[in-house]
Amino acid sequence: MTATTTNQLPLMKRIWGNKLSLPLYEESRFLSAISKDTQFVGEGRYVIVGVSPTSGGAASFSTAYANQGATNNVRFFVTRKKNYQVASIEGETLSAVKADKGAVIDSLKRETKGALYAFARDMAFLAWNNGGGARGRVDGTVAGFATNTYIQLRNRAHVVHFEVGMYLKAAVDDGLANGGEKAGRLRITAIDRSTGVLRFGNAINDNTNGIPTIADGDYLFREGDYNDVMTGMGGWNPQEPIGASDSFWGQNRFNTDTQRVSGLRFEWSGDYEAGFIEAAQEASLAGIRVSHAWMNPLDFKGLLREVGTLKEARVTDTDKYGVSFRAVHIQGPHGIIEVHNEPNVPQGYTWMNNPSDIYLRTAGECPKDLFNPATKSSLWALQDADAFQLRFGAYGNFTHEEPGNSVQIKWGA
Repeated sequence: MTATTTNQLPLMKRIWGNKLSLPLYEESRFLSAISKDTQFVGEGRYVIVGVSPTSGGAASFSTAYANQGATNNVRFFVTRKKNYQVASIEGETLSAVKADKGAVIDSLKRETKGALYAFARDMAFLAWNNGGGARGRVDGTVAGFATNTYIQLRNRAHVVHFEVGMYLKAAVDDGLANGGEKAGRLRITAIDRSTGVLRFGNAINDNTNGIPTIADGDYLFREGDYNDVMTGMGGWNPQEPIGASDSFWGQNRFNTDTQRVSGLRFEWSGDYEAGFIEAAQEASLAGIRVSHAWMNPLDFKGLLREVGTLKEARVTDTDKYGVSFRAVHIQGPHGIIEVHNEPNVPQGYTWMNNPSDIYLRTAGECPKDLFNPATKSSLWALQDADAFQLRFGAYGNFTHEEPGNSVQIKWGA
């Protein structure tokens, strides 16, 4: 009997069941720790942040009465963004169930697991993105740049954002300025993760299969992402100081108490452990209490060299899946701060916050199995090919309910 979308449905459900979200927990400590909400419905959601309390205070009642004022609040209106992952399986592979059922199970499981892994990696990247979608920058100072068949990333740590087979676009801005992408695209054929090199099957500035005007400093994007992705901590608690022209979800954060609506920025050029202690004290001075910190692995290893493994402790983040990680414990002014290794945090920076204040809000599950409603199956029969397709997606965004309750550390400043 030939495998069909109908008789394969039980197979898919037995393999994955309600564990579609497991890769998100496994691939990102941050995604595992933050709050989740699958009821992000309607046009959007307001995030209301308190900027200041009432102002009617004075030693003189008449002065307090004259100077009274209401609480000051800022309201961000956050809308949903989409993220998809699609994979296809050849029809012959599914039909092979007649000869070797085990092989088909392995094939379905491999493709499904690969799609879910790719989706989880994307969500982990988006959790720290600023909403523009940029994944890295081009180093155009390397020899022979104009005719090279590879791109050297300015920061090799950003190589974690790329995969073989990914199509890339380029732009002079990080997506937020919305100045537009350059003509052409590139497809990654190989990656050297130890050096941060992306390789292609043709010259990067090729007129047919490249980006003719690609240049030093250009930002790189997965095709389809430019200025159209979810906004993570890079937007809610940006790396750079808030400027006068700021515009974030309908608000200018420069014209108010900037720290209360975008977090505190702190620079440190000494040891990591000392930097955490100093940053935590600065946070306390600003009325901020944090419980967690998130570091890029290349920075985290420096912290480990200083404190050793004696300060490490295993932390279980979720009862649902029992996923646990190791964290370094640093004593802060209000208790222990768990410092976690998180690959998608930009190298040279650390975010300190409370994960319970941060939400991944989606309309439905994340990832959502975009099953075929006609057949109630996870497999879609393609009309123009002898193949079946798996589709996963999410409709949502990240919200920081207390964006001022966050500290960002810039190392080596």
